[in-house]
Amino acid sequence: MAKENEQQQTTELPGEVAEPSRKRGRMIALGAVLGVMIVEAVVIFALVKTFVAPQPQAALAGPNGALDPNAGQKAPEPVEVEIVKLRAQNDRSQRILVYDMTVFVVVQSDKEEEFKELLAKRSATIRDRFTRIVRASDPARFAEPDLATLRAQFKHEMEQVLGTSDLVQEVLIPSFTQYGEG
Repeated sequence: MAKENEQQQTTELPGEVAEPSRKRGRMIALGAVLGVMIVEAVVIFALVKTFVAPQPQAALAGPNGALDPNAGQKAPEPVEVEIVKLRAQNDRSQRILVYDMTVFVVVQSDKEEEFKELLAKRSATIRDRFTRIVRASDPARFAEPDLATLRAQFKHEMEQVLGTSDLVQEVLIPSFTQYGEG
C-alpha cells in the first residue's frame, strides 16, 4: 500500500506541476500580446502627433495692416458682344451646304470698349477668316452638338486678328442653321 501511495504521489506531482505551468504559459502569451498592443498604440499616437497634426504657425503683421486695396471691389462682369452674322457655303461633302450662323464673343466689361474699337477696325478681316473656316471645315465638325471645334477655331482666329489672347474669353454660337442646296 505504501508503494501505491508513492506511485500516486509521483504521478500526481507532474500533473500538478503541469497545470500551473500551462496557466503560466497562457499568462505569459496574454501579457506578450497586450504588451505588443500597448507598444503599437504608443508608436501610432507618436507618429500621428508628429506627422499629421499641423504645427502652430506664428502670425506676422504685414505692412499697412496687410489689407488689399482692391478687396471688396466687384470683378468685371463678362459681356457678350455680337461679332458677325455669317452665311457661308461648304462643298466638302457630296452636296453643297449653306450654314447661317450668328457669332458672339464674351469679353470682360472693363475691356469692352477696347474690343469694340478693334472689332470696328478689323470686322471685314474677321468675317473673311470665319467664312474661310466654314468653307474649309469637314462637315462632321458641324454635326457636333456643342460645335466645340468650330468655336475653338473661331477663338483662335479672333486672337490672331486682334493680336492678343486676353480679350476673348469664349466664343458663342447661339444661332446655327444648315441648308442644303441642289
